[in-house]
Amino acid sequence: MPPTQRRDTPPRGTPWGPWTRAALTPLGWSRRMRPPWASNSAVWGSSSGRMPEKHKLSDVCIGLIGPLPPVRGGMSLYVQRLANRLHAAGLRVVVLATGDGREVLPGVTVRRVKLGRTLAAQCGQIAWEERIDLLHFHTFGCSWKDLLPFVALRRLGGVPVMASQHSFLNDVDLMAPKDRKLLQMCVQRMSRVVTSGPTVYDKLLQVGVHPEKLAPVVPFLAPSSQELNWHPWPEDVLAVRKRRGPVIASGTGRLVMASGRDLYGLDVFIQAAHQVLQALPDAAFVYVIGAPGNEELLQWAHTYVRNHGLQDSVCVHLGELPGPAMWQAADIFVRPTIDDGDAVSIREAMYLGVPTIASDAVGRPAGCQTYRCGEPADLAQALIAMATDLPKQRAIVAAHRPDEGFEAILDIYQQTLETLPRRERLRRTVMRKLLVGQGNRDRPGVQA
Repeated sequence: MPPTQRRDTPPRGTPWGPWTRAALTPLGWSRRMRPPWASNSAVWGSSSGRMPEKHKLSDVCIGLIGPLPPVRGGMSLYVQRLANRLHAAGLRVVVLATGDGREVLPGVTVRRVKLGRTLAAQCGQIAWEERIDLLHFHTFGCSWKDLLPFVALRRLGGVPVMASQHSFLNDVDLMAPKDRKLLQMCVQRMSRVVTSGPTVYDKLLQVGVHPEKLAPVVPFLAPSSQELNWHPWPEDVLAVRKRRGPVIASGTGRLVMASGRDLYGLDVFIQAAHQVLQALPDAAFVYVIGAPGNEELLQWAHTYVRNHGLQDSVCVHLGELPGPAMWQAADIFVRPTIDDGDAVSIREAMYLGVPTIASDAVGRPAGCQTYRCGEPADLAQALIAMATDLPKQRAIVAAHRPDEGFEAILDIYQQTLETLPRRERLRRTVMRKLLVGQGNRDRPGVQA
């Protein structure tokens, strides 16, 4: 943002509307100094300095905006685990759940919000009612249309808002200049933006975002014992697991088509399985799906398995089965996506010591092997080579066990709150008194 700018003049080419006006008119501009937290200490899951033994967030309320299980996608699992870990660390946590899920620890408050144009307004009202000190918005895609209302909420309501961008699917070179400018503006005006993986980070830099605004943090928290010790196992999965050969697993929270292609690679996985079974007839393949999503893709998968006589070796399971439990029971984990963020499931599998292979659609963690994106034959060859040398592959994964990003997130929360501008502190206090009056910070967590 330039050091001086007229209150009533948006950047050239900016669509004019109520949210734009609110975002660009934060009750008067002032010259901005470089914030002291701009060192960007949280890099890929670890912080440059150690957290104090007792952090200063024990009396803070964090609001997490995003989905919760039972649909077990990467983002919903991360929001769930982050809420539970923050609660266990002594923070008060409110999850503003964008879906029907509500699986969190007792004591974590769950408030329901609806996706759409009024999402930020709903979150703002709940933030004032629950006395939330910091909102943390989890989103896919890096769309300025998703971020702009939260920029307005931060500017007008005085509530710090940071965002976690879990993916960036667009090609920056193909984005319209207006969209690139608006995305840059919105990211720059958030309190902080956490990027999941180097691909998201690099694309935001390419858009023109200053690196000091970004915090690259691995979106990984270890699965709970409840997820790993899941029972009872579905009968169709158990039947396939009884085979003598290696068990090869993959999955997704929901089937999605992107630009006419299977985003999470169910088609590539099944076609590769067909080729692997010709060389390793005792192998077993399991693809777990939390919710159906694209019904045509699911029907295609079942038809392919049936027409090629793969029913005894390939299981496409739709229903309740935590991914980490399946990865732990497998010999090899596959991530066959055609585009991706950081991919929580890859780090889950590697954390559990399972040899892992993924498409080369984006950068992958050290220790994860790759194959040519969208090529079933290349995946099949890589799986055959990996299956015939599992002890070596397990040693490679053990040497690259991933770290968690929890302390880095705590660092960012603390830095953001400690450096909140005086004007925003005052605005937040005034808005709370006007809209709520006596707060309810001491109210025990309840699920709405």
